[in-house]
Amino acid sequence: LAALRTAETAFTWRWKTEWNDRAPKLRYLATPAAGHDFFPEQMPSRILVHHGRFHGEFMSETLLGMMLGFQRGIFNHF
Repeated sequence: LAALRTAETAFTWRWKTEWNDRAPKLRYLATPAAGHDFFPEQMPSRILVHHGRFHGEFMSETLLGMMLGFQRGIFNHF
């Protein structure tokens, strides 16, 4: 937080609205988080926010595997 005054780029899991005023030079905000849960809905237009996208593939593969497993009765043995 101390470096926000001079930061042009930030990589973080979460962001709080009150930090926007502390980061006047911030232009790019990146997060490995796939969702928008830890970020305000409205960010200043000067800040480009990039969310992670790698979770989607894993989640879809897991869901498909679980659906097939239940359909085939694999989980009935536990």
